[in-house]
Amino acid sequence: MRLRNEPARIRLKTAGSGRIVLGDQVSLNSGVTIFSAASVEIGAFSRIGDHASLFDTSFHAVHEGHAARPRPIRIGRNVWIGRNATILPGVSIGDHSVIAAGAVVFQDVPPASSGAAIRPVSSSMSARATIS
Repeated sequence: MRLRNEPARIRLKTAGSGRIVLGDQVSLNSGVTIFSAASVEIGAFSRIGDHASLFDTSFHAVHEGHAARPRPIRIGRNVWIGRNATILPGVSIGDHSVIAAGAVVFQDVPPASSGAAIRPVSSSMSARATIS
C-alpha cells in the first residue's frame, strides 16, 4: 500500500483589474482557490478551510447575449469558511460568521450567523437553531 500526504497548492489568481486583499492573520488552508476579476476582500483573523473556493466571476455569460459580470466578494473579520465551501460572485459575509463545510454561498450572510448561508441555522451564536 502506498499513501501520499501532499498538501494541495493554494491558488490566488487575478484577471484584468481584479484584486485580492487579505487582512491581518488570515489563514488559507491547503487547496484554497481564490479568483478575482473584480475584488475579493477577506477580513482580519478569518479562516478559509481546505479546498474552499471563492470566485467573483462566473467566467462566462450566464445568459445568452450578455457578458460575464464580475461582482466583488467581501468576507468580514473573524469568519470561518469550512472545507469545500464555495463562495459565489457578489456575496458579502458578515463579521464573526461560520459557513458550513460544503456550503454553496450565493447570497449575503448577516454578521454572527452560522450554517450553510442559504438558510442560516441561527442569526446569532446564542440563538437557538431553526429547522425548516
